[in-house]
Amino acid sequence: MTIRCLTTTTIVYSIQWKKDDKFITRNAMYQINTTSERSTLTIVSFGLTMAGNYSCIVHGKSEILSSRSVMIQQASKLKFWTN
Repeated sequence: MTIRCLTTTTIVYSIQWKKDDKFITRNAMYQINTTSERSTLTIVSFGLTMAGNYSCIVHGKSEILSSRSVMIQQASKLKFWTN
């Protein structure tokens, strides 16, 4: 699952990601790719523990320029049938 964060401002100093108000860093569970205008957060293996409130925070020189969040939930049971 990939979440995208885009910015239209021209002066971006950093873009950070949070899950449930805790900062996320790149590791085995998350891939983060950031340029001066956008950032993508990829959840590598989505399980029940990965559900939560994900936020993208865009920082300017001395202030937060914008912050957006999305709640991601996962169904507790999935069933598949084959003929």
